[in-house]
Amino acid sequence: MRFARASLAVFFFYGGRLLLWYLQVDDPCDAISVHGFTGIWAMWAVGVFCTDDNVAAAGYMNSSKACERGEQFAVQIVASLAIASWTCGVSGFVLGGMRLCRLDLRVSEELEEQGLDLLFGAPSALAVDDADKETSNKPDMPNYNNYNPGLHNSTHPLHTQAHIPPTWHH
Repeated sequence: MRFARASLAVFFFYGGRLLLWYLQVDDPCDAISVHGFTGIWAMWAVGVFCTDDNVAAAGYMNSSKACERGEQFAVQIVASLAIASWTCGVSGFVLGGMRLCRLDLRVSEELEEQGLDLLFGAPSALAVDDADKETSNKPDMPNYNNYNPGLHNSTHPLHTQAHIPPTWHH
């Protein structure tokens, strides 16, 4: 069943991506397709694959048989529409206000052609050996490894707790 849900999510992602391309919406990271369209499918999938037995096994009172009658699917659709309305409304308000104040989010075409990753210190994806790295004109990357030195100290109380990912212990 998980495979079916994941397979259908691919269609929502790719369909959303094509829709945004058709509408000429600039989404270089595919954030809307990943979080928006597949998020909607994830909400709808709860109603589509819902069973009253699973709801009861999860410990919820299920006297109405909402899954069997399709009510849960309707609830999921209404919830996804409410979230989409809220997101579009708040985004429209904020971005519309920025436009009224003439705050532009775009960079110049010259900076866009140069690449903002090089201007703001991101590592170059094109540097393949040390010679390329040394001749690169990008500034040095800041060292974030010492952001919280207390986490690197083995006597720190948080250092031994399991919820800290191992990547924090450089």
